Amino acid sequence: MKLRHLRNATLVIESGGHHILVDPMLSDKGRLPPFALWRHTPRPNPTVDSPSNAQSQLRQALADSGLLSKVAIPADGETLTFTSANDLR
Repeated sequence: MKLRHLRNATLVIESGGHHILVDPMLSDKGRLPPFALWRHTPRPNPTVDSPSNAQSQLRQALADSGLLSKVAIPADGETLTFTSANDLR
């Protein structure tokens, strides 16, 4: 099994030739509103830049399987674009 941590909670799990994209947050740094407004100092999300090779890692990992897990929060625009362009459902 291989885990590729891309950013925040976004990672790709590779096991037995299958790939699972977990909690994709593919927006540019600071493009989304903060998760907490009162408990902590609000910071726009994502809080860090994606690695320069994130898109190529995603395409390579999902070329054969294309499984997607997105839990609790709605997908951001970049994630919706990526999943649509790669025919992921």
